[in-house]
Amino acid sequence: MGDLGVTAGGRYNLAKAQLGTTTLNTQWYAWDVNLRGRMPLGNRGPETPNVGLQLGLGEQVFAFKGGAADVDKLPGVDYRYLRIGADGRIPLGKLDILLAAAFRHLLNDGGTVGKHFPRATLAGLDATLGGAVRIMNGVEARVALNYVRFWATLNPRPADTYIAGGALEQMVHLDLGVAAFF
Repeated sequence: MGDLGVTAGGRYNLAKAQLGTTTLNTQWYAWDVNLRGRMPLGNRGPETPNVGLQLGLGEQVFAFKGGAADVDKLPGVDYRYLRIGADGRIPLGKLDILLAAAFRHLLNDGGTVGKHFPRATLAGLDATLGGAVRIMNGVEARVALNYVRFWATLNPRPADTYIAGGALEQMVHLDLGVAAFF
């Protein structure tokens, strides 16, 4: 059972948006919890590369806070998803290279997206490239560049209030953190 585990992560950020002369608060947060299995690619040890498979749940929210009319002009999103992915770790002396990619199957309609486009189909993916340095036994410092992409085919009909063919959301963020292994 030593090669099975649970990973969890969370991110939170506050910012402001300007719509004409109105300033709106924004809220962005994301979390995920994954069941992860790993397999060493050779003799088990700290210098052995390994690959892993992940299956989990997560949510990513970007919301505008302000007057209802302003919020409708700048709709936010709420993506809840099932995440299926793979990852790898390549030890290079004191630094380990971390790689990951996953597909995000949406479990909801995306919040405002579904309200405006009830026949929309949505999906997402993520990819990570990072590095880890061991601080002490069971603890490491990490830096990772993350790419997250959600897309939607909106499937409007001529009588719909809102007409658009599709939507694309892309985010790149840099994570700095500490990982602990139990």
